[in-house]
Amino acid sequence: MDWFWNEFRWIARRLSGAPMFTGITLLTLAVGIGANTAIFSVVNGVLLKPLPYSEAERLLAVGLTAPGVGITDLPLSPSTYFALREEGQSFENFGLWKDTAVTQGILPTLRVQLQLAEPSAPTTTSQADRRRPF
Repeated sequence: MDWFWNEFRWIARRLSGAPMFTGITLLTLAVGIGANTAIFSVVNGVLLKPLPYSEAERLLAVGLTAPGVGITDLPLSPSTYFALREEGQSFENFGLWKDTAVTQGILPTLRVQLQLAEPSAPTTTSQADRRRPF
C-alpha cells in the first residue's frame, strides 16, 4: 500500500509543476465524462428503456417505400389507411398519428384512456348546422 501512496505523491508533484498541462488534462477528462454521460442518458431513454405501454413489444410501425424511385418514406394515404384497417388480417388494431392528432384506433391499441374528456359519439349534423359558426 505504501507503493501506491508514493506513486500518488510523485504524480501530484509532477502535475503541480505543470499547471497548464494539468488544467487541460482535467478539462479534457471532465468534458469526456460529461459527453459520455449525456450520450448514455439519451441512448438509455430512447433505445434501452421499454416503452410505457402494456405489451410494448407487440407495437409495430408500418411504412411505405418506393425503392425504384429512391423514396424511402412515403406518407400513408387515407385510402391505404382504410384498406389496412378494414381488410388487414394481421393486426389487432390499426391507427395513425401525426404530431398531436390521432385516429380512433391509437388509444385502444396503446391501452390508454382519455384523461381530459370523454370520447364523444359520432353525431350527424345537417347542412344548416354546419354553416352556423357556433
